[in-house]
Amino acid sequence: MDRANVLVIVCLAVVVLLFTLHPQTLEEFNPLKTSPQDRRILVIYTGGTIGMKHTSAGYKPVKGYFEKQLREILNLHADISGKLSPYDVIEYDPLIDSSNMTPKEWNKMIRTVQKHYDAYDGFIIVHGTDTMAYSASALSFALKGLGKPVVLTGSQIPLSRVRNDGINNLLCSLRYVSLYNVPEVVIVFGNAILRGNRAVKISSNRIDAFGSPNFRSIGGFGYAPDVLLDTSLIEGSQGAYAYTGGLEVTEYDEDVKVLTHMLAPGAANTAFLSGATPDRFLDIDPSIRGVIIRTFGIGDAPSRDPGFAKTLSLLKEKNITVLNISQCIEGRVDQGDYATGSFLKSKGVVSGQDLTYEAGYCKLLFLLSLYKGNIQSVKDDLRTNLCGELSDKLTLVDVMNPGI
Repeated sequence: MDRANVLVIVCLAVVVLLFTLHPQTLEEFNPLKTSPQDRRILVIYTGGTIGMKHTSAGYKPVKGYFEKQLREILNLHADISGKLSPYDVIEYDPLIDSSNMTPKEWNKMIRTVQKHYDAYDGFIIVHGTDTMAYSASALSFALKGLGKPVVLTGSQIPLSRVRNDGINNLLCSLRYVSLYNVPEVVIVFGNAILRGNRAVKISSNRIDAFGSPNFRSIGGFGYAPDVLLDTSLIEGSQGAYAYTGGLEVTEYDEDVKVLTHMLAPGAANTAFLSGATPDRFLDIDPSIRGVIIRTFGIGDAPSRDPGFAKTLSLLKEKNITVLNISQCIEGRVDQGDYATGSFLKSKGVVSGQDLTYEAGYCKLLFLLSLYKGNIQSVKDDLRTNLCGELSDKLTLVDVMNPGI
């Protein structure tokens, strides 16, 4: 063996030895990782449980309390220097309980991110838990081409109570945005990092209140000081609205409404029209341009109910888009497997595939706002993965427990 080959073998042995002594970790070689000192974060406090104090009328958001508590929390940590990016806080006035959220408040959040987009490297929206999954979904569609992290977080228990989950959720959110430039809307809650338009509030009492029934968590926090991310999920399934170099913002049309109807065995399935006959539909509320039907199982509905069939025919005739979302928390809609599903397809109903109800509702509202009267474009994009909100074919998560 000549001298050159011996030298190559020795060099390879040294590399292997160094690799063994200092193993590669996901964080160290993550292409999304950044330096906290080089970033600036905007914290947007909209209201919600986390900043509430007890009053004679129950817990309510109190002006100025959240920011004060956040600074006191951070002052308790001696090792925080250099690990979290500098941040500023904007507090909405009035503060709002998330149960009162509407597209008007979504538009306010959208405008806040747009206004400060160039001045900050990441955004944390502190929000009530009740409708957090709706707002996360709404923002994911409205912020096309997002190139910076947008986090929604909050708590089940107010910071004003001695034992609460808000401290950990805030620290995790700040750490995530300080260290990683993940260009999408996520929910950071209960040590999990969930794609915003895949998240669902699954518990009113548990600290880990959110789950992602049809899509794995994109990351999380554990014993290790840093976050673990699955970059394959972040980079591989963002869809047509993925980062392309510039932010394009679309606000929601606050005058457009989507009506939702939950099926139940033997129920009056034309009752959601609030009238004696389906023909009264547009007379009651002409602003309703979309309907979501919460169906059984894989997207089935009562095909033998003549009133229901007449209603669907009228909706089709009036160019009102109807979206099929299953009542099941996991799995996907397949309107072709059973005759009761094919019946819906024949009436022009669009399959929601594996959309969550929250994402389906927001996506339908968004597309109706974007395309106005172009119903075919609305239907086409409902079937299209825009920003990671759906999978267009059966995946392993659809048949295996994703670990909610």
